[in-house]
Amino acid sequence: MPNAEIDLTRMDFNGMEKILEGIFQEGYTMQDFAQLTDQEVEAAYAMACQLINQQQWQKAEKTFEFLCHMNHYDGRFWLGLGLCRQQRKEFEGAAKAYAVAGFHDMENPIPALRAAECFLTLGKLDEAESGVTAALHWAGQKPQFAAVRSRAELLKQGIQEQRKAKS
Repeated sequence: MPNAEIDLTRMDFNGMEKILEGIFQEGYTMQDFAQLTDQEVEAAYAMACQLINQQQWQKAEKTFEFLCHMNHYDGRFWLGLGLCRQQRKEFEGAAKAYAVAGFHDMENPIPALRAAECFLTLGKLDEAESGVTAALHWAGQKPQFAAVRSRAELLKQGIQEQRKAKS
């Protein structure tokens, strides 16, 4: 990257102000301003998923960071970012990404479950229990979330056992 000084007196802050206003007040995304098509973003998402399948966590993380910046409303991108960070043992950052994923896709129990795993690894039992409770709630009795429910129940038992051991 070139090492050039930025001349702030020549920057168009009006344009930046309009972009920020569009994002924060009107619901636009950086994807809209970058004029990327949905097909181009989906191609980047497919590439990020392929990098995950190849266990290229750092490259996948960078791609998911790009996607999160382009469309901060898409929970899939935040879930992918969380997974990459969790696999790289960056548990705090992973939990934060899962929190945003859960915010954008509240009926999906997976972000809460993954965040609970991160918090448990960090020894944050209260936060882990909160994630497990949310995962169990959103999984409910839905057959497509049976594996999530089973994993959440196991985590809940593990949290209870850790609490007993500390007493």
